[in-house]
Amino acid sequence: LLGTKYNRSMVKSLADNAEMERTVKATVKAKLPKKYQAQAVQIAETIITEAFRYELDPYFVIALISGESSFNPDSKGPVG
Repeated sequence: LLGTKYNRSMVKSLADNAEMERTVKATVKAKLPKKYQAQAVQIAETIITEAFRYELDPYFVIALISGESSFNPDSKGPVG
């Protein structure tokens, strides 16, 4: 979860691994609503870029997005 600061992190072990990138892209594409499928690669690349920038595991970021909005960009929380 903590990116490079956590010894068992996928970020630390797969930082330059194309497999991680393929997995993230496939997961994002599978979870996005159909009307956003054309943007799946761009969204996945943004997740990877920002996860590395903030030293977070991209899989943690995916789990967070999934839990908070189910990958629906149109979702809104009960507060607003």
